[in-house]
Amino acid sequence: SSTSTSTTNDGEDYDPNLQETSPGGPSTMFEMARRMLVWDDQDYQLGRVLNDSSQAQEAQAAQDQAQSQSQPQSDIIPSSSSPSKKKTTVTPRWHPHEGIADSNPNFRTNSPIMNNRGYEKTIMRNARKNNKPSLWRHGYRTYVKMRDVELLQQMQALQQKKKMTTSTLKIKRENTHFQGALIACAKLGLWREAIFIYQEMLDIQLDIQIEQNSNQLVTNISPPVDSSTSASVSASASASTATPKRRTRKPIIIDQYMILSIIRACIRGMKYRVQHGENIEQRREPLDAAQEILRNMQEKHSLPPSTMQVNALASAYQYVGLYEEAMQLVFDYLEEPPSLFEKARQLQLARNKQWNTAADFLTERNLVAFTGAGEKGDTKEDAVDAIEYFDQASYGIVIQNSLTQGDWSCAIQNLKTMTEAGYYPKSKSLNTWTETATKRERRPKKPTWIKQREQILIKSTLYTGSGRRGGRRMQDNASADESN
Repeated sequence: SSTSTSTTNDGEDYDPNLQETSPGGPSTMFEMARRMLVWDDQDYQLGRVLNDSSQAQEAQAAQDQAQSQSQPQSDIIPSSSSPSKKKTTVTPRWHPHEGIADSNPNFRTNSPIMNNRGYEKTIMRNARKNNKPSLWRHGYRTYVKMRDVELLQQMQALQQKKKMTTSTLKIKRENTHFQGALIACAKLGLWREAIFIYQEMLDIQLDIQIEQNSNQLVTNISPPVDSSTSASVSASASASTATPKRRTRKPIIIDQYMILSIIRACIRGMKYRVQHGENIEQRREPLDAAQEILRNMQEKHSLPPSTMQVNALASAYQYVGLYEEAMQLVFDYLEEPPSLFEKARQLQLARNKQWNTAADFLTERNLVAFTGAGEKGDTKEDAVDAIEYFDQASYGIVIQNSLTQGDWSCAIQNLKTMTEAGYYPKSKSLNTWTETATKRERRPKKPTWIKQREQILIKSTLYTGSGRRGGRRMQDNASADESN
């Protein structure tokens, strides 16, 4: 059917269904954007707030009401054979990742609600960016917001006097959230915040362990179920299955990369203090905190300090000027590797299984270190107790430290040990060592000819002899100066 139109005074067709445009303004623009983007909010479905589809809904409601008034009451009741109306599909709002709510009525003041998956994606998505400090800060702020929401849940449970467990939390931080927050702190140099996150991880680990021990104790103390109580047990089981059971928190595992992120945060914090011109005690404070974590890694997390972590912290001590601490750190946590000849000999002994003397006996620990795998398998997963040896970066730190202090004999000996272990310096390392040695052994420059002439004139005037001998020496010096 054709739409009805009316004619204006100018003779033009005018459609009364057309809607005039709004006068404009910031508030109207935001309202228009909201009407376009939000479709499936509960307020819109109930008709409290209007969007672009509300006009069609109102027209359909008016049409249904007119039909209901024209028909008798008996015809209003739908029959089972009448076909059901087809539901319109609602397109949700676009988000860069999952875990974010589609509707956000307070979008001007608050960010949309997110679940654990949404927080994880937001933190990692912003923390992994390169050379984007604003996104790094946004990732850390998202983590802080998630922590506040989790603490708010705990406070509400305490106010309601409910037993608070990790399974009753809806928002709970896990490994990926902590890892993303530590990466952001490492890039921003927030070393105090990184250490605070590390302490939070230790506290959550302790809470999970206590909860597991209490649950295990309850199951051990609970009496066996009799046949008379089987009916009640089945009823309680059906009741428990009716209520959805929330997922328990995964165990918090602190790995090598999390420790490395904390160390990098401390190093960057130290560099910021150097730029601000603070004293040596304030400069080394972040490094000492990182060294304390590195010292307790084996005891708390069963993780030996890796070469990458030790080299980074030792180079930071060397950057500040604490050369003795850098050398002590390297030699405390790392061992010098054997020479190439010794590696070949031990590898041949391991293959042939020839143990002639006690000196040639190869233990499982040394076999893992030399061959990369144990006797039970050929993969490195069997190598649990591997030894951390010096690498090329470790030797570079030791040699540069010796050159900075002017100890050439120690530098040459370390360079010889480095080549015997199979590591050879690159051009970048050679240039760095040359520059360091030049700064250390720099001699005063040769004076210019102007200064030389002044020195000659001063010496001639201060000559003890006077008269012809002194004048002749003065002329000789002047002639020598002219010839030069």
